[in-house]
Amino acid sequence: MEAATATPLLLGITALSGIIGLVSFVCLIMVLIKMFQHGETTIAILSIVLCPCGGGLIAFVYGWMKSSEWDIKGLMITWTICFLLTIPLYVTQIVLSASVAAQNQPQYDVPDLPIIEPGDVNFDFGDGAAQP
Repeated sequence: MEAATATPLLLGITALSGIIGLVSFVCLIMVLIKMFQHGETTIAILSIVLCPCGGGLIAFVYGWMKSSEWDIKGLMITWTICFLLTIPLYVTQIVLSASVAAQNQPQYDVPDLPIIEPGDVNFDFGDGAAQP
């Protein structure tokens, strides 16, 4: 794919990924609010503290476990769809980014270097005596 056609496509996919990520973040916040509303303060705080390394997954799984009880099944389906859509979008972003980067690499014309034979080297260190 040409870099000229891949770049707008890459920008579009990146924008779509950003929108889906924002919807996923809103779903996370809504599940955390439900946790606090139903007295699940410990698991909510744990999810917030561990958010950079799996806290979102804790909230996701716990939200599905409580989805019927808390009447948030629609919210959890939305969050699941967002999660499943991000996987092919991220893979496509990686492939397109690599394609654009490869096509935008500068091409250098490297001249052929002369071949130096062992007898061609003169090590003159300025003291008048050449070293072999």
